[in-house]
Amino acid sequence: MVENAGGPTLDPMDALLKRAAAGQLKAGPNSGVPTLLEVAGIARRENAYSDMLAFFFDSNAPHGLGSLCLEALLGCLPDPHRARRALVTGPTVLVNREVGTEKQGRIDLVVETPSHIVAIENKIDHDVSNDFEDYAECVATNCGGRVDAKILLVLHPQESPGSGFEVVTHEALTQAIRSRLEAVGSPSPDGAPSAKYFVLLQDLLDTVDKMTRLADTDLEFVQSEWQGLEAVSRRLMPYEQDLAAKIGKLRSEVVFKHPRLRRAYLRGPDPDEPLTQALVHDLVAADASVAVAVDARIDARGWRIVCFVRRGPTHAAELLRKAGLDFEIDDETSQHYALRPKVKLAYRAEIGVVRGVLTNALERLAATLDTR
Repeated sequence: MVENAGGPTLDPMDALLKRAAAGQLKAGPNSGVPTLLEVAGIARRENAYSDMLAFFFDSNAPHGLGSLCLEALLGCLPDPHRARRALVTGPTVLVNREVGTEKQGRIDLVVETPSHIVAIENKIDHDVSNDFEDYAECVATNCGGRVDAKILLVLHPQESPGSGFEVVTHEALTQAIRSRLEAVGSPSPDGAPSAKYFVLLQDLLDTVDKMTRLADTDLEFVQSEWQGLEAVSRRLMPYEQDLAAKIGKLRSEVVFKHPRLRRAYLRGPDPDEPLTQALVHDLVAADASVAVAVDARIDARGWRIVCFVRRGPTHAAELLRKAGLDFEIDDETSQHYALRPKVKLAYRAEIGVVRGVLTNALERLAATLDTR
């Protein structure tokens, strides 16, 4: 409380929290008129976005834009790379999703034309922790003398992950597509480009704009609530540091080695869980038909071991049952399931206890994938 001449008043942080609890704060992220992708709830879903990119990168698809979007992507690459050979398309253009590699990796998108092979790893919110050397070897094996372009598509600029991959931002791709669309002109109901798919592409570009640019309403919110937000951020710092320490300790203590383990990595907060951190283990079946993620997530509510299927027809619940693990729904929409261990995994639970529950789940699920 802060005293003034008119009596006690709430300090900026308490005032902000009180208004938040009462639902009185201004609109937050994605404020303003929603895009169609936001209405559908898939605006930040990497798989949905990759599916749409695959459609628009296919010069033979019924969108009527030909190779416009693929040319826009290649135009975002550095000049020496872009000038090596002109793009040649035609009826033999192939666009494949989740292309398997020798080490059981999966490249989000691979576009093959008579002149080029283009590998694209698309990232929206997920961390960049892929085996890019493995991806590059896959491209080299299938290149056949064509120009190879290896692209990491991300929301914000970052360093190249190596192995010949070039970083392209979603914003740069959006701008490149828009500049080419200006030359195409408006679609006609039964002409080219298709009016229906033109609207879809414009909506996709508008959605990317909202993900990569701070909206005026969001800036105004931060400016108007500056004191309260700064105070809340200051109070959260010890909590965030403790989260990082806990998840880091768990990673150092979990030593899980198995042929079905593809990778293990730390994942920071994301838009759905901004106050949560996770240790992720990706398991892949021997035939690469099924990929499963097992997350050890920590936030103020405690630890959760969450399982979901990244790829394949198998439902996560089916795998958990076969593995003999007890579970409950964590997020029904995205089909995430949380284990129900015999011991409560409270926030201050011993790391050794969490490690035991996680390792048991990993071993059981890996063994189940071995039998597929």
